[in-house]
Amino acid sequence: MLLLWTLLLGAYALHLPFDRAVSLSHSGQLEAWVQTLPPEISGVVLDLKTIGGRVGVPFQHPLAAQTGAYDTTWDLRPAVSLLRQHGLRVIVRVAVLRDSLLYEVVPSPYIRWFTPTNATALAYNRAVLRAVAALPIQEIQLDYIRWPDTRKPKTEEQKRWRRRTLRAFVERLLEGLPDSLTVSADLFGRTCFLTADENDVIGQHPLDFLDLVDVLCPMMYPSHYWGALKDPYQAVYQSSLALLALGVPPQRLRPWLQAFPMRLPDTVDLVGYLVRQLEALQDVGLTGAMFWLPDEAAVRQALAALGSEEPEEERVVVLRSRGELDPAPFWADTLGQGTGPGPLVWRRHGRGLAFYWSGRLCRLVHLNLQRQAFRPGLLGDASGTWLVLWTRENPGLRPVTVLQVLRWPGGDLRRHRRIPALVLPDAAAPPLRLRVRLRSSGPPIPLPF
Repeated sequence: MLLLWTLLLGAYALHLPFDRAVSLSHSGQLEAWVQTLPPEISGVVLDLKTIGGRVGVPFQHPLAAQTGAYDTTWDLRPAVSLLRQHGLRVIVRVAVLRDSLLYEVVPSPYIRWFTPTNATALAYNRAVLRAVAALPIQEIQLDYIRWPDTRKPKTEEQKRWRRRTLRAFVERLLEGLPDSLTVSADLFGRTCFLTADENDVIGQHPLDFLDLVDVLCPMMYPSHYWGALKDPYQAVYQSSLALLALGVPPQRLRPWLQAFPMRLPDTVDLVGYLVRQLEALQDVGLTGAMFWLPDEAAVRQALAALGSEEPEEERVVVLRSRGELDPAPFWADTLGQGTGPGPLVWRRHGRGLAFYWSGRLCRLVHLNLQRQAFRPGLLGDASGTWLVLWTRENPGLRPVTVLQVLRWPGGDLRRHRRIPALVLPDAAAPPLRLRVRLRSSGPPIPLPF
């Protein structure tokens, strides 16, 4: 069942680690903690099975007593009930194939890890999921559903085999869960950049999970990325862009953001680091996220800073027509296409536009149109070239709504806020004078991956 919650603006969730949840719940401080949550936080990701193997709810399995996975001193059922009473969405996180306690009683070739071929690990985790599904929760989140990142396969066929066996494992794992329960899956950050035919050594591929779970949760932590992707904006923006280009619907994505101070650059504090990640999500068109291992004060300040931002500049831009405008409606049964400055090409992509620079995808713009035909056109001023989109029903001189405006200063692609109205000049008309309020969405985006 696909979550409407993931479609709501500002649908953010805070991770509540197992030990902290136990401490707050058993000390009677959990309710006071809930009162401190900012209004933008509408959900809590609560650990119910940790990588150490502890489980916060009793479950029925022959090995449960041997592993000692459940203990009344860390029973989190009261915490689940209290969070639900306060109207929060409870997302229960279950670490599946990494399990230190189960490793003590069940042999495995990987230290504290199990492979998707291990029948005991499958049955054990299915028992945990059945117990979790009986709680008053809305969502189960699967973590560590992957092969270990060691003893890497040497051939592509071995990678494909890992991918097939992981998918089969997840199918079996989810059998018998109620249809009313939403299921999400955590994905390794680097898998965002796989093509449809590529395989990773851990066996994960975003497309394999689309028909198995409702929501994909890629871990977009800039501290774990490389090169230019270490930048908090670029890590989230480029990861999201790659998944959308792969064909993952935006309403099926709810990423993990880095809310912990690991490998921060000297030029930014954690609040600024979080703001840049949130801005990247907004620019790519995603509206929900989760904060991992959060510094709660930094999350609160970042959300407040993001919500208080206003356009920074108001000025008059003089636009002149640049070349002939595309005479055909863009939204046709055939693939629409147009050209821009230099090697820029745009094409239809779902309900929006995909932009390619020298043949490489550089940005997706989601317009959320219900197959309404519109026309793209290029206009320009001294500072760069603007792409203007207007509806087919009103292509003349009357005011129309501009759906999206982009600019290419110096060969870089940057988006600005939408403009509410515009008058398009004909060939004989004077240059268009357009008063706009602009706020840059971030630094120029490097076009090639």
